[in-house]
Amino acid sequence: MLVALGCTVAVGGLLASLPDATAGTVTSRFSPDADAFVRQAFPRSNFGAVPTLQTSALPKQERSYLRFDLGRLAGPVVRATLRLYGHVPDRFGYTVWSAPDTAWQEDEIVYANAPSLGPRLVSTTGSARGWTEADVTAAVANGGTVTLVLTANGASPGVYASREGGVTGPQLVLEMQATGAVASGAMATSATFLAPTTTRAPTTSSAARATTTTARTSAPAAPVGGTGGFTGADVRGRNRFGIAAGCCIQYLGATELARQLDDYRALGVRWLRFDMTWSGVQAGGRDSWNWAPYDRLVRAAKERDIRLLGMIGYTPAWARPAGCRDDDKCAPANVQDFAYFAGQVARRYGPLGVHAWEIWNEQNGDLFWKPSPSPSVYASLLRAAYKEVKRNDGDAWVVTGGLMPAETGGGSYSPVDFLAAIYRNGAKGSFDAVGMHPYCWAGGFDCPDRYASWSAWSQMSGTPGNLRTLLAANGDQDKLIWGTEFGAPTTGSDQAVGDAGQARQVVDGYRLFGSYGWTGPLFWYSYRDACADGGDTECHFGLVRGDGSRKPAWAAYRQAADGGA
Repeated sequence: MLVALGCTVAVGGLLASLPDATAGTVTSRFSPDADAFVRQAFPRSNFGAVPTLQTSALPKQERSYLRFDLGRLAGPVVRATLRLYGHVPDRFGYTVWSAPDTAWQEDEIVYANAPSLGPRLVSTTGSARGWTEADVTAAVANGGTVTLVLTANGASPGVYASREGGVTGPQLVLEMQATGAVASGAMATSATFLAPTTTRAPTTSSAARATTTTARTSAPAAPVGGTGGFTGADVRGRNRFGIAAGCCIQYLGATELARQLDDYRALGVRWLRFDMTWSGVQAGGRDSWNWAPYDRLVRAAKERDIRLLGMIGYTPAWARPAGCRDDDKCAPANVQDFAYFAGQVARRYGPLGVHAWEIWNEQNGDLFWKPSPSPSVYASLLRAAYKEVKRNDGDAWVVTGGLMPAETGGGSYSPVDFLAAIYRNGAKGSFDAVGMHPYCWAGGFDCPDRYASWSAWSQMSGTPGNLRTLLAANGDQDKLIWGTEFGAPTTGSDQAVGDAGQARQVVDGYRLFGSYGWTGPLFWYSYRDACADGGDTECHFGLVRGDGSRKPAWAAYRQAADGGA
């Protein structure tokens, strides 16, 4: 059936213009039937469900793959244009390549198995936010199925809407000489995670950087699942053993996710901390919701009786302030936008038994809170998020963002100084526990048993002026400190601790943390090495290496968890 749409007709899912008798051409637009980006730093992680395509050359490569099924074309191709919607300005642009392999699958492609690049097609120059175009005529002359690959031209990362982005998703526009036939390929036009249900208008934030927002659609209801509660009491003994997975466990393919979570169970892991990224769920705008990667993770963890701590954080491009556009670690322009998202997270996953939520990550330093830390803005964000989370899930437990080791000065705050500052800015009553990252690795330093004023572990209770005394001074002496990250790298610099040193820190860390009467779970960062760069400590915090082989710390963790020591 042909349905007139202005000057276009709809044929199945393909949008094709009617042939122009004067020009003798027909224009057809296709969306990809598969697209995904791959990341060198996480060579076994699948990002096919993420609503963005990404390119980067530094420090680790990211490239994006798009597959178009063009079917039988209406005639010879005059011009083929790839259109992408950029979420952030790209100063250097991107290069498009063809790839001979068209059999890859969106939910299986990872850096380690990604198709090799074929001929280079075109390079673009830098672009502003919005639509960009590239001539890819050479790749599509014969129709059929084609794979296009995007790589970065320079240090500036590219972030583009993927097919999950709905109307801003990639388009391949073909101008063809009319021969009386209409192209027979298919165009996927559905935006399955747009959910126009009820609306609400958030109130205006009283924080310094808040702005008024418009009404929005609420998130889709939670998937059907069981119930279960977390009251905050069951975090002692064997239940204090956790893993902080880092950024990307939600994007693992089904097979790798199952294998990894099964190994967690073999280790004795009771808690998993994962990133519940606002920038991932709502990349397409305030009314877009892409829950699929998190739904899979929550269900898989529930099947294995692993409790979840979700770190809610990181700002999508549309919610960033004017002076901080290029990084999802930018603080949101309006704390109420973040709070609304946090409330929808609690609403969706509370019925599935997820009740523990950490509000942001390492907000006392400028790596994860850009452009620079602000205790007053964070306190406003925490207050707003706490209200929304509790409103949507009465059983929820709210943990402050884990505080990183730092000294006060140069834009950063020590953990103690930052906690004191948010108290001064009205944070009391807006959290149930304090998140802390008590790292103290430094070569041969006996961490955590040895005291040092610079040691984040010592700053929990040992230093003059510490987190415990600060909590007590504010009437919160009964609040627990959760170690939402702790670990040490085995190599990467002369300050790394080696295999034996890492195993010792596992044993000593859980023994000592469990001996305190004021602690919750301790989450070891991380399960697997993030990359293989021998000169980068960030690559080597895992209990297992990148190839899956176990370090001595794996056995040390299992022994500690088995004994509840």
